[in-house]
Amino acid sequence: MFLQFLGIFLNVVHVLKFAFDGVGVEKCDMVGNLAAIVSECLMILMLLLIAKGWTITRMVMKCKLLTFAVWAAYLCFDIFLFVWNRVILARAYVHTMYTRCSLLPPQVEIDVIEDIDEYQTWPGWLTLSFRLSIMVWFLLELR
Repeated sequence: MFLQFLGIFLNVVHVLKFAFDGVGVEKCDMVGNLAAIVSECLMILMLLLIAKGWTITRMVMKCKLLTFAVWAAYLCFDIFLFVWNRVILARAYVHTMYTRCSLLPPQVEIDVIEDIDEYQTWPGWLTLSFRLSIMVWFLLELR
């Protein structure tokens, strides 16, 4: 819960500063997004543990190693895809700035702030597919 609050707070700080100067606080944006990712992963872990019956019907869980291994793999995978997506968006921004500065005549205007959503890229699609597989596992555990 604290990580979710921290992520939202840091993202708000970044957006407010961005609204005033057009730059924002890049570190707040990155740490806020990472805190939100870790918070979501912890929520997924709690949902999987509850679906397996931990603390509801039994105190000892079967397949504990498998559950934590899948969760740790998802956390590492999600952070890796977050970094990968950051690199792709940074390259697109640098390419746009390079194209704007050198190749086009001054009459052509390019919007530097592109509307690229996280889920319109390969890392976003891979994250969604991994989340869907964990959701199917969660639903199977509920049976």
